[in-house]
Amino acid sequence: MSAGGKSVHHIKSENGSYFINGSPTEPDAVTSTIKDLDEHLVVEYVDQHEYSEEIWPESTNTVRVLTMIDPDTGEFFVGRATHRFGGSGTGPTDNWSGGGFAVPVDVDTGQFQQLVSYSTEEGKQQFDCHPETGTTVAGKHVPHWDRIQSAVLEVAEIHEQNPYVSWDVVLDSNGEPQIIEGDCAPGLTTLQLGWGLFEDERIERFFESDFV
Repeated sequence: MSAGGKSVHHIKSENGSYFINGSPTEPDAVTSTIKDLDEHLVVEYVDQHEYSEEIWPESTNTVRVLTMIDPDTGEFFVGRATHRFGGSGTGPTDNWSGGGFAVPVDVDTGQFQQLVSYSTEEGKQQFDCHPETGTTVAGKHVPHWDRIQSAVLEVAEIHEQNPYVSWDVVLDSNGEPQIIEGDCAPGLTTLQLGWGLFEDERIERFFESDFV
């Protein structure tokens, strides 16, 4: 699997029929696709929470949560968060770099700001609603935000040798956070769409510390 959500396959079996990225296919094609994969992970599909499904149902829409360690206290905290949503050009993924949308999330409340997209042709654009589904985003909140924060902080403490990680999290249909992956060298563009990193003094102290 390459970066930016490329080379991701959503394989589904339902009532004797098979689908790859939503398109009907034959069993032999599924076998061939899997045999041709190299350096890929196979994971169980997570049915996402209804709030995320309503905004964009064709991709698994993840919350990217940045955890860092406070060099003064030695405790982990959530520094920044952004929610990604897919669009008609992103396939089963939600990647902003592939034509999706990013929404800055207030780390204290879980509240959404506006959806943001970017392309070389149209530049940066902002929306209150997802432009393809019409579902309102700005001003809403990520459900169970406290559970998401608790989950990523717990995992961050387990992996304390990496004091700076962004975690991709899906809230499942039961309201439980499922951590998809962690990235110790995350891109910072989407994490700064709402607030610059150094607006939080703890983040500034971290980058000035021996942890970097």
